[in-house]
Amino acid sequence: MDHLARRLCGLLLLVALAGRGFIPPELGIVLVLGVNLGSSVIAPLLTRRAEPGVRVVPIGNLLMRGVGSLVMLILFLWSKPPIGFLGASEADQIINAHILFNCIILLAGLPLAGATEGRRYRFEKNAEIASARVGCRQRSRFAQQRVVGIELLCCRVQRRDAHRRRNERQHQRAHPH
Repeated sequence: MDHLARRLCGLLLLVALAGRGFIPPELGIVLVLGVNLGSSVIAPLLTRRAEPGVRVVPIGNLLMRGVGSLVMLILFLWSKPPIGFLGASEADQIINAHILFNCIILLAGLPLAGATEGRRYRFEKNAEIASARVGCRQRSRFAQQRVVGIELLCCRVQRRDAHRRRNERQHQRAHPH
């Protein structure tokens, strides 16, 4: 189940609880913000070992949706706005709060999307350069291992030849012609 489906399941659970009167709409809105925060953390955790270019979208989602939900939570708890304008029933208020939150994130994110495109390109280029450097280091290490292997082989051959010459000299001393 992806993070969007988890977020939707959380929202539907909150709407069902509010519709039955188990939670007040204010708590439902706080929980909606918590669901958004929690779902924004999942993708960066799942991609923590992925290439940097792959992590751009999950980290961007964490920054926009995660930080946005924290900011909205602080503003909501601090200002205690009236929520009657969000709908007639508790369930409607929670659903409309979720939609309003997503619209705010969208409006806040649109100007940032163009600004981050150039950074993403530079980020990916730097990642490619770093990857190429690592590849060169690995090839260099491989070449060094080959050189060391050849040197060891040469040393073995030299020792074998020295041992063979010593054995020949001992044989000649023991059996003169």
